[in-house]
Amino acid sequence: SRLLLIRHGVSTANLDREVYLRELDHRIPLADPHGRESCQHAGDILRSLSLDPKTVCAWYSPYRRCLETQEHVLECAFGDEAVNVFRRESF
Repeated sequence: SRLLLIRHGVSTANLDREVYLRELDHRIPLADPHGRESCQHAGDILRSLSLDPKTVCAWYSPYRRCLETQEHVLECAFGDEAVNVFRRESF
């Protein structure tokens, strides 16, 4: 068994702290292109482990940037097979 932890990609608030004054925390999205680049990197590493997506379980926060990160990372790691990853919301 393995436990892999992946933090959400770069968000708009990571680049501009004032976003927290304008947007509710759970609605803050990933930043383009920075957030997607970090997700791509995490997905590449995950893909290199050659895991069977049917044996993977992804726990995630319902925050927007976390959901976006999960989608991008799993798509990069497993392509069309990402639909076979078991997903479980937490928090």
